[in-house]
Amino acid sequence: MFHDVVLQDTRPEDWPEIRARIRQRVMLSMGKAPEVSAEPRFEVVSEYEAYGLKHQKIRYEVLPDEYGLAVIVLPKGASAANPVHAVVVCHGTYGWKHGKWGPLCLERLIDGGWGPADCGYSIELAQRGFAT
Repeated sequence: MFHDVVLQDTRPEDWPEIRARIRQRVMLSMGKAPEVSAEPRFEVVSEYEAYGLKHQKIRYEVLPDEYGLAVIVLPKGASAANPVHAVVVCHGTYGWKHGKWGPLCLERLIDGGWGPADCGYSIELAQRGFAT
């Protein structure tokens, strides 16, 4: 799963420069970011458990009076008192039928068999101890 995102032959001390180059390319591509609050505003809309993990559906403010929806998957033991590292999981890159729900399922859902075997990577990462 991680083989396509790891830059081979790099050292930790290389990463400040690599990060700066990546950030510069992203900023050139996207333009200046709008001014936003440093404190994110969100609410938990609902909670449920699946695959032995806690899922929180949240509504978060993107810009003033504009909201997005997301699902946060928490590994066992994660809490405000016991924070864990988080990974942003993008959805919808392997099939349009289920959008953001694809990374949340370990089964092959679309038409009885879609996508790569590792399409449930949000669940896999949460099982490894990351919030996704």
